[in-house]
Amino acid sequence: NLFDVLCGFSYAVNRGSNLINASFGFYAPRYLKPSSVADSSAFLLKKYIERYLVPKKVLLIAAAGNRVDAIEDTLFRSYDAISRRNLDIVSFYPASLARELEHVIAVTTVNETGPSPNQNYSRLVVDIGVYADNPGNFSFFNPFNESASVIGSSFAAPIVTGKLCANYSLFEHLLAGTYTKVLLWERLGPGIVDINPLLERKIVGGRYMRK
Repeated sequence: NLFDVLCGFSYAVNRGSNLINASFGFYAPRYLKPSSVADSSAFLLKKYIERYLVPKKVLLIAAAGNRVDAIEDTLFRSYDAISRRNLDIVSFYPASLARELEHVIAVTTVNETGPSPNQNYSRLVVDIGVYADNPGNFSFFNPFNESASVIGSSFAAPIVTGKLCANYSLFEHLLAGTYTKVLLWERLGPGIVDINPLLERKIVGGRYMRK
C-alpha cells in the first residue's frame, strides 16, 4: 500500500541513497469527478517526493506501467486501447509525476519502430525507452534463467537505474545545481544515452537508453 511505499522511500533516503528504482505503480484517474480534485493517493505521493526526495537530490526511476485490463476497464472504460497506453491521457503513479517533477524519470520498453503495445508511453511523461533484447515481443533476457525471458516496464526501469548508478560520477554535479533531465542525458553522452528522433515521431517523447 502507499504507506509501505513511503516507508520504503524514507528507509532509502535516510541511508543515503541517491537513486531509487520504482518497479511498481498504480493507475488512478487524474481527477475525481465531479469535484475535479486530484486523486488523494497521487497527491500525497507527489507532495512526499517534493518534500523528501527532491531537496536531497534523489532520482526516482519509475516504470511507465503495463497493460492491466481488469483495472483499466474500471477506471478508463471510456478510452480506446491506444489511449489507455498514453500517459498524456491516463495516469499511472509514480511514473506520471515525471510530467511535473524533474527528479522522477519514467521508463518504458521499445524496439526500433516504437514502444511496446502493452506498456505505457507518452510525449510529455515518459523519458526513456530501453531497447528490448528480443524486439519482436519486447522481452529481456532473464539473468536468473537463461531459458526464460521477462517482459515489462518493471524490468526496463532497473536497467536504467543500473546505467545511472554505473555512470553516476558523470552527472553527480548536475544534481547540486540547476538540474534538468536534458542536461542529464547530454552529460551522459553518446553510447550511453542518446536523443531518439524515432521515438519522438512516434510521440513516445524524450530519450532512449542503449544497453
